[in-house]
Amino acid sequence: MEKKNAVLIVLAVVLALSAISVGGYFVYDRSQKENAEINNNDNIDNEENQNNENEINEITQLERGTFRIVDEERFGLYGIGSVQVEGHVTKESKCSNSSNVEDCTEFVDYISFHVLRTENSDFQRSINGVSHVGRNSSIILGCLRDEVLEYDNITITGPTSGKLSNIDTERLMNSTRVNPVILNLEVPEFPDGFGITSCYSPVTILKIS
Repeated sequence: MEKKNAVLIVLAVVLALSAISVGGYFVYDRSQKENAEINNNDNIDNEENQNNENEINEITQLERGTFRIVDEERFGLYGIGSVQVEGHVTKESKCSNSSNVEDCTEFVDYISFHVLRTENSDFQRSINGVSHVGRNSSIILGCLRDEVLEYDNITITGPTSGKLSNIDTERLMNSTRVNPVILNLEVPEFPDGFGITSCYSPVTILKIS
């Protein structure tokens, strides 16, 4: 009887050890899978962070264009030619037919483009030094009428007018300092004497990107 009990005890111990071993295997296996999943998630996060850093560090190279100051001694900082700039717009309502606000009968929403970046140093000097072009690194683009940007250019061949499409106007007006747009501009050659209209702009917008 004692011998039988001893055998039963041995079998119970063996079974217990087997159960512990199997249980330990499953716990280890589950732990390994969880660690692999964590490592996989970490790798995905690292890849996403790297992609975000690459997007942040990726800056579009701007074209310098052909803009140049014509004759600084004779005409100051006036210039002509093409240029590419990055920036955003602001809107300012002003009276277009009187210097006295109380006598004003027509208010116009003037649109200015604030240049954040350009590769053309001549153009940067020009927009800071020519009063009718703009001020503080800004350019007068024209005015907003019926939700569309309109502009008048004065050239040596005579005055011209133009306007953007609704889509381009909306894209331009949605630009901000943290979400800028890139403009391809053309600055025409000015005549010796000219008057400025209510929607005057010294530039023509060729492309918005």
